[in-house]
Amino acid sequence: MNNSDDQKPAIEVEDLHFAYGEKEVLRNINLKIRHREVTAFIGPSGCGKSTLLHAFNRLSDLVPGARIKSGCVRVLGKDISEPDVDTTQLRKKVGMVFQKYNPFPKSIYENVAFGIRVDANRRGRSELDGIVERSLRRAALWDEVKDRLDTSAFGLSGGQQQRLCIARAIANGPKILLMDEPCAALDPLSTLRIEQLITELKVDYTIVIVTHNMNQATRVSDRTAFLYMGDLVEYDETMKIFQRPREERTRAYISGLFS
Repeated sequence: MNNSDDQKPAIEVEDLHFAYGEKEVLRNINLKIRHREVTAFIGPSGCGKSTLLHAFNRLSDLVPGARIKSGCVRVLGKDISEPDVDTTQLRKKVGMVFQKYNPFPKSIYENVAFGIRVDANRRGRSELDGIVERSLRRAALWDEVKDRLDTSAFGLSGGQQQRLCIARAIANGPKILLMDEPCAALDPLSTLRIEQLITELKVDYTIVIVTHNMNQATRVSDRTAFLYMGDLVEYDETMKIFQRPREERTRAYISGLFS
């Protein structure tokens, strides 16, 4: 990515109103997400965090009745709702890691290689091997699996499976990684390893994470957005959100007065 690209936000949301059928679930959302930072979305269940996250690579298209009523989402300077947008290519640029680790019923190697086999006619085996190894290294998993790449991914622990899913997303060469509660199904030690990995990855990737764990938001994110009942209440540097919130609803939420 060149310097001129860096002058634009990685993701820009402008006056976004989003609905499922007739029910509006996001209202007048405006925010700019910077390159190579971690942004956390916090807020109570049902407030719109995951809906907003899924709008960034149009996974929301897969939900019947889901639609942008007005406004737009720009990713890397491009309005992603325009008719010429190829969602397959968009999702390669904007990778997704889900709450529940979801490896394919394939070997460790094939899990990482799966998404890039589309270009198999242009890639030799050695090139494919290199991408798999680099992706597993970036996901801090290579040393643990390098001697069993042909074994089932289901033989890995939960934390390893989640890192495998991160490697699978990285293999497609994204600029942005979306993580929807990536530690929710993990034990504390596995959670710590994923958090360390997020900090390492932001050197090269823009990361947006949905989390219910406010301590996690303070540990890993540069900026935090607090959503409540479809509204973006406050968006600022993480320490300002948690130490000096401007809005009373933000202060009440992070103080545990409601959840």
